[in-house]
Amino acid sequence: MTEALDFGIPGLNLAPGDHICALYMGAAERDAILLPYLQAGLRSGDKCICVVDQEARVVRGRWDVTPAIHLHTEIHRVRPDARVVVHNHPYYVSLIAALGTLPELVHQTGSLFLDDMYLLEKYDGEIDAPWRAAELAQQIGSANLVILANHGVIATGRNMAEAVYRAVSIERVCHLAYDVMVTGRTPSKMNRGDMVGMQASLIERAADVYWAGAARMTIKADRSVLT
Repeated sequence: MTEALDFGIPGLNLAPGDHICALYMGAAERDAILLPYLQAGLRSGDKCICVVDQEARVVRGRWDVTPAIHLHTEIHRVRPDARVVVHNHPYYVSLIAALGTLPELVHQTGSLFLDDMYLLEKYDGEIDAPWRAAELAQQIGSANLVILANHGVIATGRNMAEAVYRAVSIERVCHLAYDVMVTGRTPSKMNRGDMVGMQASLIERAADVYWAGAARMTIKADRSVLT
């Protein structure tokens, strides 16, 4: 199965093997995150849903949870600011990851990731235990975007809008970087001072604007998400 699935999260499609985790405060914030996800799953006939605690123990649901859940719980543990963690494997990010490098920032919107990317060059096996995930979380440090060599990407954010915006934007950044790379030409350099200003603007305004636009598109396509 290769086709991405709609999980009710505006702007983000997840394919088999991907996972996303979010922390919430209060019932209203929980429902805003969870209900569209549940509705999308029910429309698709999905029934495997479980709830876990901060130690990744299943507290509700019939089935076990993927061992990769520790990737989320351990990052949350050391990064209180990372309230939402997205891990997935989009094509162009995976392509750049296979090259074992970070994407070159060749477009203004790539300023979002200025000094905020980390390349995990290698890891000794699947992240399937708390100690493995804890080691990875320590390596990541304060970076909000992590490329996992030969694997995929981790994007974090203070809220759903930030994390999703980073997760969506890094695929475009990697796509552009690869297309520029295969031309064999050297891209023009952007002024670092301009990039710093652009980064602040993107974090402050673009994430929420993107999220609101994606939400409107989702509502337009299926108004039942409001019920």
